[in-house]
Amino acid sequence: MRGQPPPTTEPVSPAHRVEAAYRDLGTAVLGYALRRAACTKPTA
Repeated sequence: MRGQPPPTTEPVSPAHRVEAAYRDLGTAVLGYALRRAACTKPTA
């Protein structure tokens, strides 16, 4: 297969898109917080 798969015919609902965006944002913030905590606090 070359290129990317054809786009799906059924549209993605805004709610699903928002949920995915929130999930990505949450993981990014969580990773940033964990890195920050690891830098400031010595890990036992």
